[in-house]
Amino acid sequence: LQESDVRLLETQLQLQETHSQLEEAQSQLQVSDTRLQETQVHLQQAQKNFQDSQQQTQDLTRQVQEYNQTILQAQQDIHHLYGTTQKNFQDSQQQTQDLTRQVQEYNQTILQAQQDIHHLYGTTQKNFQDS
Repeated sequence: LQESDVRLLETQLQLQETHSQLEEAQSQLQVSDTRLQETQVHLQQAQKNFQDSQQQTQDLTRQVQEYNQTILQAQQDIHHLYGTTQKNFQDSQQQTQDLTRQVQEYNQTILQAQQDIHHLYGTTQKNFQDS
């Protein structure tokens, strides 16, 4: 073999080695690409989970705000109801005092009428006896 033939054979061997290394690199690249795609799928799922979590947090925050508003309204209603009940109780006490006074005045009037009738009866009896 001539020297150029030897070089050609060496170059062909190197080319085959390079080709083999290139195929290995392509195989590794495909594995890496598959892993990258799997990672992207996982990342998309993680992003969706995060967005779902954010939505749930927003929903819970809104529910807590509504709950707090309901509690505040209930406290205000109770305060108003207590004030109304207190006023009604005071009004009722005043009415009871007024009725008690009126009953006492009525009883006093009846007592006075009984005394007047008794006196009138006695006077009439005396006048009848005198006549």
